[in-house]
Amino acid sequence: MTQTLQQQLGTAFKLLRESKELSQSTFEGMGLSRRSIMNFEKSEKMLEIDKLDNALAFMDTSLAEYEYLANDWALDDFEETFLTLEHAYYKEDLKVIKKIEAEYQEKDRRISLSAKATYTKLTEKEKTFLADYIFGVEIWGFYELSLLSFIVEQLSPALMASIVDGWYNATAPFKLIFKYRRKMQQCLHRSVMVLCQAKDKEMAEHLLNRAQKLLFERDTFSRVMHRFVRGYYTWCFLDKEAGNILMKSAIHIFTETGSEDLAQHYQKVYDIYVTKFLKES
Repeated sequence: MTQTLQQQLGTAFKLLRESKELSQSTFEGMGLSRRSIMNFEKSEKMLEIDKLDNALAFMDTSLAEYEYLANDWALDDFEETFLTLEHAYYKEDLKVIKKIEAEYQEKDRRISLSAKATYTKLTEKEKTFLADYIFGVEIWGFYELSLLSFIVEQLSPALMASIVDGWYNATAPFKLIFKYRRKMQQCLHRSVMVLCQAKDKEMAEHLLNRAQKLLFERDTFSRVMHRFVRGYYTWCFLDKEAGNILMKSAIHIFTETGSEDLAQHYQKVYDIYVTKFLKES
């Protein structure tokens, strides 16, 4: 039987603890009772991320190492697929995107539709199929966040805001794990773009501020992406000149750091949402 993310984390912690020949009472000095460790290992209750981090540090294990241990020291098939899809999305490699769409039509329709959503509009029936699944999610793992990041722009602004705002607290235990944090930022930033187009300033600002709180100091990609989206928000609601400067500076940074695919992607977004507006006005 496939384990949930919470079960994987609990099982991995137990394996790691036992490999170090430590008892469940070992961590009481850092505010973790024997009962809380027992509940975590049984997947009955999550640990707070700072306490989990401290316990892992005590066992000389980083969060990244722990994450791979929880996943049997390998990437899941779906994770490799989503990473391939993300690279193809930024490169606008339609051949790879359509290959994923076709490959997963029978294997996992949700992945197939997330690939389709990167290059064309989904039907109302397809959107309903995905929305029904997303509304039933209780634990937001990498699979669910990846799925949402590719389809969020296809959802209505109200539905999208409801979903995105709802999972923010539900993902709290995993906010210090890099890949989860970055995927959350992508969902939030793409949602802000949709809300700006819908002229929902209040919710756009709310989600933009949440995205800012998730920024890692050394994660250049997320910081530059945030600069671009902050610029678009500023352009839409506050100051067109200041917003334009922020967006163009983000594209320039991607270019200067050798991220040509990202620079071209965000230039295309700029042309669609800004240049086209200026020509029409």
